Amino acid sequence: MELRTGDHVRLHSLSREELNSRTGTVVKWFEDKQRYAVDIEDIGKLLLKATNVLPDEPVDMVALERRMAESERRALVGLALQRLREHQLLPKATGDGGLLAGASGRAEMEALLHSEMRVWQVCDVFSAAECDQLVLAVEAAASQRGWDRLRHSRFHTTDLPLTCVPAVEARVRAAIFRRVLRPMAQIYYGRGFLPEHLEMRDCFFVKYSAAEGQQRALEMHEDGSIFSFNVLLSDPAAFEGGGTFFEPTGQTVRPPRGAAIGHSGMCRHCGVAITSGERYLLVGFAGVVAADAQYSALQPDRAAHDAFCRFGLGAWDRSSRAPPTVVVSAEPKGALEVELGDASVVDVT
Repeated sequence: MELRTGDHVRLHSLSREELNSRTGTVVKWFEDKQRYAVDIEDIGKLLLKATNVLPDEPVDMVALERRMAESERRALVGLALQRLREHQLLPKATGDGGLLAGASGRAEMEALLHSEMRVWQVCDVFSAAECDQLVLAVEAAASQRGWDRLRHSRFHTTDLPLTCVPAVEARVRAAIFRRVLRPMAQIYYGRGFLPEHLEMRDCFFVKYSAAEGQQRALEMHEDGSIFSFNVLLSDPAAFEGGGTFFEPTGQTVRPPRGAAIGHSGMCRHCGVAITSGERYLLVGFAGVVAADAQYSALQPDRAAHDAFCRFGLGAWDRSSRAPPTVVVSAEPKGALEVELGDASVVDVT
C-alpha cells in the first residue's frame, strides 16, 4: 500500500516487514484538541532510508528543525530512534555513513537515549484510602476469577487486568489520565505533547507474595512501551524487600505508597524479590494513540477501553493541577525546580 501525505499511520504499529515494503512516505500526525497536526514526513524518510527502502538521498534535517518547535522535534526524533531500536536498525542509522553518523548525530542520539534512562517519581497519584480501596477491589475480583500468571508472553507476572476490576476501572483510568499521563507526557515529549496523544497499551494489577510457591520477583527486562509506570498500592509496612531495580543507574527505587515510578520502556529493570508479606502494584504501559479508524480495525475490543481522554473528569480527580514530578537520581546534587505546564518538576540530577 502506498501512503499519501495526510494518511494516519502509527509508527509503532508497523512490523519490520511492513516498514521494508513501503515505497511511499510514512506520515505521522500528532493531534491536539483543535486537531492541529504536525507533518513529520522527513522522519518517515529517515525510517525508510534506514531500512534501505529509499535511495541514498540526504534528509534535510536542518530544514526540518526550522519548521518545528524544539519539543516537537525532540519527540519525533525520539520516536524514530525507538522504532529503529525495536527493529535492530540503529547500527544502520548511526554507523559509518548512517543517517545519524558523525559527532552531532551521535551526540544527539546519546542525549536522547540518556534521557530514556531517567526514572521519575510522580507523587500522590493515590491517597492511602484509595490504595486500600484498590487492593480490596482487586482481591475481590481475583477471588472470583483467579490471578493470571501466563498473560505476558515472556516475563510472566501474577496479575489482573484493570478491565477485570470494573468496580474501580473508570476511577483508576481517570486518575491515571490526570495524575500520570499528563505530567509524564510533557516530561518525555515537551509542552506540545498532550496526554490525549497517549493510550494505555496495558494496565494491570500485580501481586508479589513471599508465601511458598508464589511470585516474589520479576527478572530483568525491557517493556514494549514509550514509557511505563508502576504505583505502589501496599503499605510499606506490609512487606519487606521489593522495589524496582534499574540497570542503567544500578539503583533500587522504593517509592512511598500511592506514588508512581515512571521510566522509558527501553530502560532495563527488574522487580526485586520481597522476603516477607505481600506487595501490590498498579502497572501501566503507555504508547502513542493511533488514528481511530486504524485502531478500531486492529483492536476493536480495546478501542473503547483505551480512549483515556474520555475519562479525564473522573470521580477521583481531586484537582485540575497535575501532581509534582521528581526525577529519581542515584547521586542527588541539589534541586532545580522547573514549571512544566501544571506540573512542578524538580530535577535533582
